Amino acid sequence: MKKKSGVALITGASTGIGLEMARLLAERGYDLLLVARNTTRLEALAESLKKETGVTAHTFTVDLAKADSARRVFDFSRQHGIEVDTLINNAGVGLFGEHLTVDPEAIRDMLQLNIISVCELCNLYGQEMRTRGRGQILNVASTAAYQPTPYFAAYGASKSFVLNFSEALAKELEDEGVTVTCLSPGPTATGFFN
Repeated sequence: MKKKSGVALITGASTGIGLEMARLLAERGYDLLLVARNTTRLEALAESLKKETGVTAHTFTVDLAKADSARRVFDFSRQHGIEVDTLINNAGVGLFGEHLTVDPEAIRDMLQLNIISVCELCNLYGQEMRTRGRGQILNVASTAAYQPTPYFAAYGASKSFVLNFSEALAKELEDEGVTVTCLSPGPTATGFFN
């Protein structure tokens, strides 16, 4: 039996980078709280990881592009006695096209997902981590965070926010036993471009 490593919450866990992170953490003995919009994929992943690694894998279906969704995730974890040691804010979406032609509601949903939900989850779980004196937060940005990205203008700006926010939060929590890091992947073979 593998040594338990704590509980990792992964958003966007049903596909791509989030799914691979879930597999890697389960192999390392982490129990999981898997969060995404697709219930069928989440439950299939949870069952697969339980069988393969013996970890506990909870699932919670929510669209983090909607207001109050981060609070719903937090409330679910508290109601089920799930103490999150590692928070991975991986869920994200990008909109491609001339900014003036993109649907304003789609922009609002993207910014809610890529920025607001990230901030709220860091706030809610970060408070608990600071109180315990330990924890890890990983926010997923993008290489688009490092320069203006025409035709991905709002997306690139949202990832610049995630990068700068993560660096500032890391400094705020450096003496509290909580680490904050930011991953900035480049083009990756996921469903992102579909």
